[in-house]
Amino acid sequence: MNASATASPSRTVALVVGIEKYAAGEPWNLDGPASDAIRFAEWLLSRSVPPKNILALLSPLDKNRGILHESPVAVAPADYGSLRSQLVRRLPEQNGDLLWIFWGGHGLVDPQGRRRLFTADATGEDPLNLDVDEVLAFHRSRSMPSFAHQIWLIDACQTLFDSARSRRGLPHERLPTDSPVPGRQQEVVFAAKPGDIAVNVSDGAFGLFSHEVLQDLQQAEDNWPPDLAEMVSRQRERFLHLRRSGLTRQTPTYFWYRDRDGNEAQVLADSRGSTVQPPSRPATLKMERQRQIVDALLAVPEFANPNSRETITSLLRGEVYGAVRRHPSARVDAVSLVSTCDRFPGALRELLEIVRLCAGDTPEVLALGSAIQELPPSQPRGGQPGL
Repeated sequence: MNASATASPSRTVALVVGIEKYAAGEPWNLDGPASDAIRFAEWLLSRSVPPKNILALLSPLDKNRGILHESPVAVAPADYGSLRSQLVRRLPEQNGDLLWIFWGGHGLVDPQGRRRLFTADATGEDPLNLDVDEVLAFHRSRSMPSFAHQIWLIDACQTLFDSARSRRGLPHERLPTDSPVPGRQQEVVFAAKPGDIAVNVSDGAFGLFSHEVLQDLQQAEDNWPPDLAEMVSRQRERFLHLRRSGLTRQTPTYFWYRDRDGNEAQVLADSRGSTVQPPSRPATLKMERQRQIVDALLAVPEFANPNSRETITSLLRGEVYGAVRRHPSARVDAVSLVSTCDRFPGALRELLEIVRLCAGDTPEVLALGSAIQELPPSQPRGGQPGL
C-alpha cells in the first residue's frame, strides 16, 4: 500500500528548525529562519496536525526572542545535542505515518560532496553540524521503525567548504544506521544546489524559498499530504516569474528533489525563464592563457574568499551559472569557472565586469582585466549580467 494512502494529520509528526543566532557570532546571524519555522508549524496546525506532534527547535536573534514565548507549539534549543537527540533518539520512539522536517539556517557542502547543516552552537573553531546525507540514510533505515513517508524541506545555503582556508576541518559523526526499509518514501527538497546560496530576505525577515513554499502549501488542496512533486513544479514556475520580474540576484535557480521512489531530479532554469542550454561553442583559450586568467582571478581577494566568490559566480547570466561545475578548492573552482565562461560568447568579459562591481578597480582587478581584454576581438561582449 502507498504510504501516503494511510497518512492522516493525527498520525503526522513534525520537527521545525529555525536557527538565526549562532555561537560563531554576528557574521553568522540570520534574521528570518525562526519566524519561518513558526509559520510552518502554524500551517501544520491549520491542517489539523495535533500541537503535541510538533516540536520547534529554535535559536532566534535577541530581537526575535518573543517567538519563544508566543510559539503555538513546544520549543527546544537548536544546539547540536538537542537536534541530534530529536532526530536520532526521540523520533525513532514515535509512532506515526508521516514525518515533516523543516530546516532554516546555514549549510554547506563538504569536500566529499556531503551536505552539512550547522547547529546553533557552531563556531569557526568548532563547526558543529549534522550530515544531512547521514541523517537521511538513518531515517530510511530500520533504525527508524515508523514514518513510512517523510518530507524534508531544507532552506539552507549549499556553499562549498574550502578546507585550505578553514581553521578547522568539519567534525563528522557516523550514525548507527541499520539496513534500508524497502518502499520507504523519503521526499527531499533543497533551496539550493551545491555551490549556491539560499537567499534570506532580511528586510522581510524570511527565507525566500521558505516564503514561497509556505504560500504554496497554504493554497494547496485539502488532500494530505500535499503532492510535493506538483509543488516543486509550481515553485519552478514561480521562481522563473520572480527572475523575470528583476529579482535575479535574490532568486534561487535550483531545487534538488528526491521523489517517493528514490529518484533524484534537478530543477534548474536561467534568468530569462528558459531551461539551461549547453555551451554554444567549444573552448577557445590556449592552456597558457587560461592559466594567466585563473592566476589573475585568484589574486583578487574578493574572489579568493569563498562567500564573496559565491556572490560573484551567482551574478553570471543563468545559462553560464548553471553550466559551471563547482569545487571546494578555490583554484579548481576558478579553472572550472574560466573554462566554462570561455565556451559562452562574452562570458569572460561579463565575469570581469562582475568582479569589478564587487571588488572595484583595484590593482588585482586591473590585472585581471588585462588578462581578459587581450582575448581575440571576435569574442562579443554578450548580454549583461542579471544585476
